[in-house]
Amino acid sequence: MKRLIVSSNAALDADLTNIGYTSLQLGRYEEVLRSLQQALPVQREIKDRRGEAYTLNNIGVAYYKLGRFKEALRSYQQALTIKREVKDRRGEANALNNIGQTYLKLGRSKEALRYYQQALTIERAIKDRKDKDRKDEVTTLSNIARLHH
Repeated sequence: MKRLIVSSNAALDADLTNIGYTSLQLGRYEEVLRSLQQALPVQREIKDRRGEAYTLNNIGVAYYKLGRFKEALRSYQQALTIKREVKDRRGEANALNNIGQTYLKLGRSKEALRYYQQALTIERAIKDRKDKDRKDEVTTLSNIARLHH
């Protein structure tokens, strides 16, 4: 019986996450929040930490797009904590970049730069491996360049 519950919870998680992701692509940010905020407790119950981090990041994106920057920041920071815990270096760099962008929107350039520099350090370390292109590094450098204009 326990296996069936976990299996049905995983299916529910997948459904809610897919709805949230589709809504994000369609620009329906309130729907994103509804779906993904329902997915979070399910992910926590089934101990899907990577999924939880991904969901928190996308919740942050929805808040950011809605202009709710403090809430976006909180979601990105929670995602960052988990990405570090599960040793997802690319995800960590992505979260750092998102936090930097949010600080920039809040007019806090020094904090933005600090997070961008952390992201860049990780992206350069990943770049040294054969499985990484330079797209993320270029994005971070572009973000840093915007600080100086």
